[in-house]
Amino acid sequence: MIHAVSYMARTVKIDRIVALDEFDMEPAAELREHMRIPGMGATTLRYFRDKLAMRERAHQAGILVPPFCPVLNYDVLREFMARVAPPWVLKPRSEASAIGIRKLERTEDLWPCSISLATASPIIY
Repeated sequence: MIHAVSYMARTVKIDRIVALDEFDMEPAAELREHMRIPGMGATTLRYFRDKLAMRERAHQAGILVPPFCPVLNYDVLREFMARVAPPWVLKPRSEASAIGIRKLERTEDLWPCSISLATASPIIY
């Protein structure tokens, strides 16, 4: 998409990129950053779309949030599960609504889920 829009920009002056729906927000932000067009970029957008970024930002601002951790490092996950009693909620970071949310009752339930969701980098809380 970046290549196509950059090619089009050779002959058409582009001064705004507007997302028409929720699913266009990320590509629009990437295009704005690439083309240096004013507006919300990918980093700022993550505070509105990425559940891990939202939780971290809220926590830094002093807003109470349930304990959480990213599903990235196995040692960090083991420490989290030892510290926080089940049930846990495994949630994709960037999917819309409740798609992909799983309730986990036992430590053993996480490992098959975390492997299949590795590319989505879910969070657990």
